[in-house]
Amino acid sequence: MKRLIFLVDDDPILRRAWAGLLEQALPEVEVVIFGEAGSALEQMAAEPPALLILDLILDGMGGISLLNELRGDLTLRQIPVIVASSLADVALGEAYGVVAVVDKARVRPEELVALVRRHLDERGVA
Repeated sequence: MKRLIFLVDDDPILRRAWAGLLEQALPEVEVVIFGEAGSALEQMAAEPPALLILDLILDGMGGISLLNELRGDLTLRQIPVIVASSLADVALGEAYGVVAVVDKARVRPEELVALVRRHLDERGVA
C-alpha cells in the first residue's frame, strides 16, 4: 500500500509538477493535491497522510490556520509538515513545530525529494 503525501498549494502548475516529481522519485508514495487548506483538513480527518507539504499563502483558510487546526487535534498533530512557501521563515516553522521550511521558489527538485525521503524514513514509512 502506498503512503500518502498531501500537497497543499494554490499554484496548479507547481502542484502537478511536484506531485509527478515525488511519485516518480518515490514510487512507494501517492501524492494527493489540494488547492486550498479546508479540503485538505477534511480529508486528513478521514485519512491522515504520512506527510504534509504546505504553502502558507492560500485563498480561504491559510496555511497558518491549517497549522493551528492540526496542532489542536491530538491525532493530526502527529503529521509531519514541510512548509514550502515564499514566506520561508525558519523561525515561523519552529514556532509551529514543522519538520522543515523551504522557499518553494528556490528549492531544487532533488532537494525536495531528499527532504521528503528523509522525513518518511525517520517515521519508518518509506
